[in-house]
Amino acid sequence: MVSEIQPNEVFELLGRDSVVRPCHPFAMNRGFRRIAAAAVGIAIATTSLITTAGVAGAQDTSCPENSLCLWQLPHYGGAREVIPESGLPSIGECFDVGLDGGVPAESVKNNTEHFFAAYETPNCIPVGNIQPVQPGGNIPKIFMSSRAYSFWIYA
Repeated sequence: MVSEIQPNEVFELLGRDSVVRPCHPFAMNRGFRRIAAAAVGIAIATTSLITTAGVAGAQDTSCPENSLCLWQLPHYGGAREVIPESGLPSIGECFDVGLDGGVPAESVKNNTEHFFAAYETPNCIPVGNIQPVQPGGNIPKIFMSSRAYSFWIYA
């Protein structure tokens, strides 16, 4: 018959000055601890680099007060053109959009007090889609299938 050893008897068997070490296979391996510490350091460094790159490469989606802002891509991506209110044509006039070498706009923010109509065609020709842009309005994707080639300021 095998007798069970109680926890307090372990110290008596080993002697009171003995240290009981954990029996996990990696607990006593100093090499493993060094590798684990290096892996944690690399993970932290990589995370901070990715976070810094994400912040540095963030797209500016702001639009100054009293300006009409146009972006080349949906959801305020790509090249941005800021047209101050003083640079807009008179009410009742049309103006064509020429972002980054003549590329039409795919998203817009209107931080003016004017109403605009976004046209799918140059020169505000009323063919295809026409989308209103109210004062203070934001449109992350102008027309679901096309881009704005011109805008008409109507109030």
